[in-house]
Amino acid sequence: MSDKRGSGRTKKMVMSLPDNSGAFVIVHSRAMWVYVDRMIRDLKKSPPERHFRILVVDSPFDVDRLRGHSLPIFVDHAFWELARPVAREALAEFLASRAGRI
Repeated sequence: MSDKRGSGRTKKMVMSLPDNSGAFVIVHSRAMWVYVDRMIRDLKKSPPERHFRILVVDSPFDVDRLRGHSLPIFVDHAFWELARPVAREALAEFLASRAGRI
């Protein structure tokens, strides 16, 4: 694990989410989904479902749910450390292919 855990990076990510245009937020577990959902409610003063889709990516099949969307994608830093390797690889490949289309 990284020594950067607990340094406020998730809070910084939530604060950087666009206020009205929407975004996907990628997390590694259901527990993290709950944590980020509550943080969005507290910091953004808005129900997350109005503008954001928090998605637990645990397998390559979860990444398929992002295909065809043009919303920005924010990945919580803990995902890269704690998600299953197959999920990390699938998301990295998807993000690389998406970046190539921009």
